[in-house]
Amino acid sequence: MESDSSLLLSIGSITKSHGIGGEFIVNLYSKEISFKNNIREVWLGESLSHTHSWSVTTIRKSAQSLFLTLRKINSIEEANYLKGLNVYLPKKYILSGYIFLVDGFNFYFSHSTSALGEIIEINNSGKQPFYIVSTYQDKEDNIILPAVADLIESIDWENKDIYFKQIDGIF
Repeated sequence: MESDSSLLLSIGSITKSHGIGGEFIVNLYSKEISFKNNIREVWLGESLSHTHSWSVTTIRKSAQSLFLTLRKINSIEEANYLKGLNVYLPKKYILSGYIFLVDGFNFYFSHSTSALGEIIEINNSGKQPFYIVSTYQDKEDNIILPAVADLIESIDWENKDIYFKQIDGIF
């Protein structure tokens, strides 16, 4: 992966086939994720290190799901074979909602050299989404932080690190 524009991000997983023509239902990790309209290729795999690219015939989003038809999948049986695989897109195709794709990332305050902990959960069920961070000092001690794009200073997608602005009075 040469640059951030080609970096693949996991957006969800294939939950089941849909219809008789080989369409899939992809359960998205967040309903907040939105994409560009011109997606012609996705990557499927069990992990980021084991992916294969597939040409997209159709793709459409509704609420928490993505309906996806791949070029060489023509039957329910072929579609069922890929059930459970993760779906990856290059970061350049994601318009918004990227802050919901940082589960498992190391959490840093800006300009800090050591991580505070790891984001173990992203909860967006309420009005204000938040991260649950398991601290490295005390694994039983979790911190809850707002998942707000304005508080994120930067994200290192390759190393799975997220840097938060340190704002007096909040942290």
